[in-house]
Amino acid sequence: HGDNNLAGAKPGQYPNLTSSFPEETFSSEYWEFRADRASHPLSVLMTDSGTVGISIDPYSHDANDELIRNGLFSELPNQFGVTLGYANLPVTFNDKKTDAHAGWYPSTSHFLRSAEATGKIFQTSERGLKAVAPMIRVLYEDYADRPDYKRSYQEAAQALLETFVEQNWSEEFQHYTNQHDERTGQGLDPWRGLYEIAWTGGVIQGYPFLVAEDVLELPEDFFLNRKSGRDLLTEVAASVNPESGLFYDLVQELNGSRLNGWWSGMKVAHDCHASYTNGQALYYLFQAIRYLRKRNHEVPKLWLESALQVADTFVGLQREDGCCGYTYHADRTAVKDWDGFAGCWVVAAFAAAYACEKKDVYLQAARKGVNFYRKFVRECNVYGTPMDTWKSPDEEGNLAYVKAARLLHESTGEDHYLVMLTEGAYYEYLWRYGFKAVPEVYPLKESGWNSCGGSVTSVSNPHVHPMALIITEDLYYLSQQTGDAYHRERANDALAFAMQCLELYPEVSEYGRYGVLTERFCPSDGLLSETLPDGSPASMWFSYNGWAAANVLEALLWVLGQKDR
Repeated sequence: HGDNNLAGAKPGQYPNLTSSFPEETFSSEYWEFRADRASHPLSVLMTDSGTVGISIDPYSHDANDELIRNGLFSELPNQFGVTLGYANLPVTFNDKKTDAHAGWYPSTSHFLRSAEATGKIFQTSERGLKAVAPMIRVLYEDYADRPDYKRSYQEAAQALLETFVEQNWSEEFQHYTNQHDERTGQGLDPWRGLYEIAWTGGVIQGYPFLVAEDVLELPEDFFLNRKSGRDLLTEVAASVNPESGLFYDLVQELNGSRLNGWWSGMKVAHDCHASYTNGQALYYLFQAIRYLRKRNHEVPKLWLESALQVADTFVGLQREDGCCGYTYHADRTAVKDWDGFAGCWVVAAFAAAYACEKKDVYLQAARKGVNFYRKFVRECNVYGTPMDTWKSPDEEGNLAYVKAARLLHESTGEDHYLVMLTEGAYYEYLWRYGFKAVPEVYPLKESGWNSCGGSVTSVSNPHVHPMALIITEDLYYLSQQTGDAYHRERANDALAFAMQCLELYPEVSEYGRYGVLTERFCPSDGLLSETLPDGSPASMWFSYNGWAAANVLEALLWVLGQKDR
């Protein structure tokens, strides 16, 4: 994605296509890497007069039928292309640089004497998303290969929920947790309570738990002495900071703070509120209120009071151009850092607030906000949402844009919001794998696992995750409103991806049970940071990540809930 927002981020943390900072390992005028690192095997050059692209089959075979991994490259000032065979140059990027590791290992390559590959050349006078989206669509038609799975959505949803209650809950933490298997044969052990209000905890579990009560017709004592969806949502609603008027980012203290979650070591959001967690928490709280109202269930008074209080605070903070900020001071009502896309989650919350309360102030705030964040999407440069990526371009922030545009179209019927929703979908497909990659290390190697439908997280975290399942409903809506089956097919890819990932447990994963899910799957040679006892790399994380399982549960419950409509 160009220089990966180098101007707004710290150099040396992830690859930057640049002639600046030559002393940094990740600064280079030339980058080449395996084609299966990309969601679609395509290299694109945008110029002032238009855009050109070239694709290549991600894999070839030589005369001995050996698999050949092909490549993509970019070089300053204006060169780009594909390679038969590949080399990772100047280094092999593995993961963002942190204090714990350098993030890279030496260059690898696959040279050959002869092989064949096909591809396509594209040219258009358009720029940005308008130029790339049609290329992605053509390549999807060429390479799409939906994952296979055996179990039903009902079985999967039930297993996800039962596993939360029976496995994920920790008596020690008195909360749901992230868990890790240390390969000792002792099973999964909790290593962090999910105290976050959103993103990786809180409403992300609370909302689908609430929906599950109806869709799965849960018995009243299902959660026993564990936290129900209502409990989790109430924790968030009870977390308003009186000094700032926003939510504390954690529902209880972690290392003496209700601001500094696991991400705080990245320094971009330390001792402050974050728009990713606050905006997303507010969005799902309003959605939970709407859900209960539609079913004539009683809405807890605290939920509505807190949601309206925080929404009004955000309205007061919103800049006239629509920007909602990236981080906020905790000791007063003020924006700390304006730069970043995560504020689009606040916009999605405004749209949900209007759908819930029909107050014009929220509609106007949502209109201004979605117009502001639109340019990032159209320029294929959505950056600054996850706090652990140093503001690199990412996939996650755009999910808020999709939700905001969908709700605005649903509420107003105005066609331009359907256009915006389409743009958000097209941006998602830049990151959503449209082909079946061939992992090269245990345990995904030769497992039959299929990357198609999984989404790359960001340019600094090169693996696929199931987060985009949360826009399943929105993509179905888009397909229905436009009559374009493409969006429904890509939504179905993500559902199939999640279903077959669940079926890796425990036979392929060698840990956990059906219903456990990690956040990290590695289709290529990026983020191979998990290791086996002998030090060799692994292509999936030996973990149980509550948010990942909850994102899948949310999507499955929505699909299952359609049977009742």
